[in-house]
Amino acid sequence: MNARSSLQLEDCWLTRLEFRSQDKPQQKDSAPRVTWSLAHRPEQKTYLVSLKVTDNTDRIHLALEMQGEFSFSDGMEETARARMADVNGPAILYGVARGIIGVVTGFSNEHRYLLPSVNIVYLAQRQSAREKARGEMELPAEG
Repeated sequence: MNARSSLQLEDCWLTRLEFRSQDKPQQKDSAPRVTWSLAHRPEQKTYLVSLKVTDNTDRIHLALEMQGEFSFSDGMEETARARMADVNGPAILYGVARGIIGVVTGFSNEHRYLLPSVNIVYLAQRQSAREKARGEMELPAEG
């Protein structure tokens, strides 16, 4: 057995980052909106995960968009790859996003803003239920 995970983040990058704040204490009950989409890239044998994190309160305006490319160990079934990319990919990128926001806001003249931890599995289940209700195709459909 190998300690290396079957899912690997090969690269990630920001596509948008906006942050504005007012000098008010962070609201403890503030929860960001986290959404993502998934694109299968069969020619590269990877998945591209696009993550969006937004939070708008009387204290802050935050809009972060980023993408990450994920690869897999050989031998995994495509349905398992798609599920891992759809749940673990956003969880990994959200951790990166938390670090970026912490660093950027730590250098501002306001209070450092820390994104709260979120339950990506719960959000994925809600997203899947909405897609089923709209009659959309569920993964592992490409794109």
